Amino acid sequence: MKSLVKYFCLLTMITFFSCQKEEEVTTIGANSFTKSSPLASLLSRVCQNPTHSDNVIDGSDCFSVMLPIAITVNGQQVTINSTSDYQLVKNIKSASTTDDDIVYFTYPITIKYRNFQTKIINNVSEFTNEVSQCGNSNNFNEIDCIQFVFPITIKQYDSNNQVSNTVTITSNSHLFNYIESLIENQYIAISFPVAIIDSNSATITLNNNDELSSFIENSIDDCEDVTVVPDDFLTILNSGTWYVSSFYEDEDETYHFVDFRFTFNVGGTISVVKNSVNSTGNWIFENGSQPELELNFQNIELEELNEDWKVLEYNSSTIRLKHESGGSGKSGGESENVDEYLTFTKI
Repeated sequence: MKSLVKYFCLLTMITFFSCQKEEEVTTIGANSFTKSSPLASLLSRVCQNPTHSDNVIDGSDCFSVMLPIAITVNGQQVTINSTSDYQLVKNIKSASTTDDDIVYFTYPITIKYRNFQTKIINNVSEFTNEVSQCGNSNNFNEIDCIQFVFPITIKQYDSNNQVSNTVTITSNSHLFNYIESLIENQYIAISFPVAIIDSNSATITLNNNDELSSFIENSIDDCEDVTVVPDDFLTILNSGTWYVSSFYEDEDETYHFVDFRFTFNVGGTISVVKNSVNSTGNWIFENGSQPELELNFQNIELEELNEDWKVLEYNSSTIRLKHESGGSGKSGGESENVDEYLTFTKI
């Protein structure tokens, strides 16, 4: 009898704290999300220090070189005072196909990382070391042609210790490092509305997570040339073997697909392998005003992937997709307006 009482008390406590956690997360806002969500990644790309736009001089996505600087390229000395001067370097590099296009810096220079921390580089050896530590980056680039209007208020709830608080974000560096500092089981919610300046310098007001995510995603084309070119996309899709590096539907569910390997064959079939067990699927690419990749798998474990996926971004090693919910829910039950995000990464 005592054991039954103890069990009942334990069950009551678990239920209480579980409900308390759910209530606390709800109190910080219906728009709550975590560091692993696609929105958190988009926010980081908007507010990070831009590190890709100056690759014509440093060749690294891990850092940028602070201006002004003096360089020599193909025997010509150039002083770079602003980002518009990068075009001068591009012109020099493209003037001939027989030179080496190597950029030689006049040291010391100061580099700035994505998190806005800086470091003085005194010679070519130190610079080469920084580049080698960066390695090959499969990340997508910064989204730097739009800008948040600060301050932004963020509500935070930590389910580990059941503490909630409010943070006022005042700058890009503050927002980037705040997101980077989040840990597992920390939920955050932006206090809407928020204002953001678009690529045409117009101020746009956004009222929830969906509006914010869609706005940032739709701005990617304005910030860099990422137009889906059918030949390029299909060449990338049909080469190599892929795995699901991210699947997000209201929460991170990547673990469902961690052991699967996918080969997208020319002609529309997909070869799937999981722990030496083979299955198949089909793909269809439609290059309309919004390019889509339709997936259909026979394996019931992959039924969550059977959707028409909007192609958001891609490069030689990563394909990022989004399925926008129609609101009916997959099981035919209650309405589910939850967008899904799927990322394939090449092995």
